[in-house]
Formats: sequence, structure tokens, C-alpha cells
Amino acid sequence: KMPLILRSIALSLLACLALVIAVESLSLSKIGQDESRTLMTTSRRQWMQQGLLVSAGVMAGVRGRSLPAQAQMIPERQALLDSIAKKSNEEVVLKCIENLVASTQQQSTKSSKPTSELVDGEWKLIWSIKDENFSPLLQLPVPLKPTSYQLAGSAAAPIVGDGRIAQLLSGGVLGPSKTWLSSGIVDYTVDDQPNILQIRPPFRLEWQPPFSSSRQTIVEAGSDADFRAVNVRSVEAQQAPPNLYQQLYIESEGPGSLRISKIIEGDPVIVGATFVHVKL
Repeated sequence: KMPLILRSIALSLLACLALVIAVESLSLSKIGQDESRTLMTTSRRQWMQQGLLVSAGVMAGVRGRSLPAQAQMIPERQALLDSIAKKSNEEVVLKCIENLVASTQQQSTKSSKPTSELVDGEWKLIWSIKDENFSPLLQLPVPLKPTSYQLAGSAAAPIVGDGRIAQLLSGGVLGPSKTWLSSGIVDYTVDDQPNILQIRPPFRLEWQPPFSSSRQTIVEAGSDADFRAVNVRSVEAQQAPPNLYQQLYIESEGPGSLRISKIIEGDPVIVGATFVHVKL
């Protein structure tokens, strides 16, 4: 069963790499604290000039890059980033998300590009809620918690194939090894709701050993029901429709762009899960 397999992999790697990870984690933790303080004290003008990237597992201003122009006109965006940097409680962050989405809905126009193109690229997860059912590793404390990435379109194709999206976990307790969870993805229309993607089989969970380019398949499922059975879902959950993944807010202006997404239908265990990603 997948959760047990992931736990086993994580614990095995931890036993082998405990000392190295402990030393590196303490170092990264200190860097993360220093950068978070810098983020809080940097003026708004400096922040806009420096831009947003991800460094040492936290958000940080990096010289030489500029924020998407759209961000300079949306104070709700900065409020969201501030709440994440301060590690505010879930209710505060969700309210900031609600405010940002609401502030842009009226003034935004629907993109001519399909949603699958808008999400193209490599994204780093900076905040999420209800992610415990995606992987128990995401519930580990920061020194051991892996970093989560999402690859779609051109970023995913060379690794997991065309028309697929991949979730990558690396670092933390996994050390230099990686786990890949990939699935099919297609543009989908539900009434008048925009920017929806449908997650489709086959589902594939793979493990990439440290310092290796090859991957070992742990689980491969040809249907939603089969994959949910592997995840020990109820019969009701196994019979639920495919997962629908709505993009509530998307910036498509290159590195530093933000994307907010939510599971709005499908497996009842993960419906409502919400994610904030930054583009690398």
C-alpha cells in the first residue's frame, strides 16, 4: 500500500543518511530563518526590484530578477506571501487566498491559452492544506519534510511522458533520492468555471535512488478506482469521479509567478485540498 511503502522508503533513507541530513537541515533551517527575517524587513520597493524565487526551502528576494509586472498592482498578493512567510495559521492564509482571488476575478479576462499551457513549467510548493493524504512525508517537521515540486507540460514530458503532470518529492528525509507521482492531465470544462484540469490514469509512483538517473516503479494503476484502492480509500471513494483540479489564480510571466489551485471534485479524501506554487 502506497503510504506504507513511502514510509518504509523514508525510514530506510533516514537510517542511512541521518547524520548528513541532520547537519544540513540545521544549516538550512538557520538560513531559512535569516531569509524570512530579511523578507519581513525589506521594503516593498526593494522586494519588487529583487523578485521572488525560492532558496534553501523558503521564499527569498534574489537580485537580478523582477517580479511579474502584475504583482506590482495587487497588494493582496503581497499579503498572501507575507502570511506564508510568517507561517500564519491556515485560516489567515486561506483568507488571504480568498482576497487575492476575489480582487482579480472582476478585472481579469479569460486567457486564450488552454489551462494545460498556463501551468506549463516547474513549480515549487510553498503552502498547502489537506496535503496529508497525498503523502505522509509532507506532514514531517521541516528538517525532515521533503520539498515538493510540480512539473507540467514541457517540464514533465522528458521525464514522465507527454500529456502528464508529475509531483516530485526530494530532500529532507529522502536525502538525494526522489519520489515521482505522475498522472495524465487534460483540459476540462465544468459549466462556466474556468481553468480546470482533469487528472487521468495511468497513475505511476516511482522511486529514483540517490545519484541515479533511473527510476523504479513502485505502483502503477490503470484507473482511478485501482489507484485509490492502493491508497486504502473506501469503496465510495474508489467509485467517485476523476479528480478535477481548478486553477484559482495563475500568473504566467515567468519565474516568480504564483499559482493557486484546488481539488474541486473527485476523491472525497482530497477534495478541498488547496496549493500555492511559485514558478522556478
